[in-house]
Amino acid sequence: MGKLVSVSLAAQLATAPVSIYYFHYFPTYFWITNTLIIPMVGIIIYMAIFLILMYVLHLPYLIFGRLLYEILKSQNFLIFNIQNLPHAMLEHLHISLLQVLLFYTLIIFMTVFLLKRNRLFLHAGLSVVIALLVLHTIMVMKHEKQKKLVVFDIKNQKVISLINGRTAVFISDFEHPELIPETFQIKNYFIKKDIRQVLNFKLNSADTLFENSLIFYKKTGDNIFFGSEGFRGSILGSPELIPESCPEKMHLDCIILSKIKNAELSKLTDVFNFDYLVVSEQKKLPHRDKGIDYAATTNFKIHSLLENHAFELNFD
Repeated sequence: MGKLVSVSLAAQLATAPVSIYYFHYFPTYFWITNTLIIPMVGIIIYMAIFLILMYVLHLPYLIFGRLLYEILKSQNFLIFNIQNLPHAMLEHLHISLLQVLLFYTLIIFMTVFLLKRNRLFLHAGLSVVIALLVLHTIMVMKHEKQKKLVVFDIKNQKVISLINGRTAVFISDFEHPELIPETFQIKNYFIKKDIRQVLNFKLNSADTLFENSLIFYKKTGDNIFFGSEGFRGSILGSPELIPESCPEKMHLDCIILSKIKNAELSKLTDVFNFDYLVVSEQKKLPHRDKGIDYAATTNFKIHSLLENHAFELNFD
């Protein structure tokens, strides 16, 4: 039993950094699961091979197959019940690639120390622990101060997030954001940015004015204006509805729209001063047509979600 627990612990330690890096969780009861499941897996493999031989040799195999089925059923029962225990999973974990390398360096140093009893490796391991703590502190401070606009690449849907520190305002056309096809990717993005609170905000079909400490939101016709401290943006439903001229240009950090033509882009620059234009459903962008480079002459950048995928803008 001691060897089994040791092997289980070693295997979990060896895979934990990579598992956390890619899947963002850690099973806390792995030692119970592995101790119970590993012996059963060995039995199941041998029984499965024997069952195949019995089938090939045309020997009676139904009773033996039923026994294998019951063992598999018991294994799944144990796994699901352990999984449902309180605090069975530490979720929403994120470590950087550098932290993964440091964790493996720590494992190597401590392993050598335990085998050789050389204090030099113990001191080296403690130095790695200090480096991990410093790196974690820097990441926490960075996430506390982050301010971002993210426009996600979701086909035929508007999905935007305003991030302020560890809080994200999630703006979308969906009544239930968990139904978004790309929910997994969005969730992983929020984990990487250490988002602890997500506030869902549905784009309203009616004219709306809404404002609180995190976001202001105004919908007029097909056009939406939104933002937070230090940022102003707009979702334009139809560039054709933009007025030909405006007494005073409105400054926006970012404009988001589905499609746009050269003539509409020219009209857009007459009404707004903006830094970024995000186009969601158009790959061939206006500034590449007919040798016209609007971005070079008007000092804004154009981003196509179809070509370059999600758009991220820091405004801290």
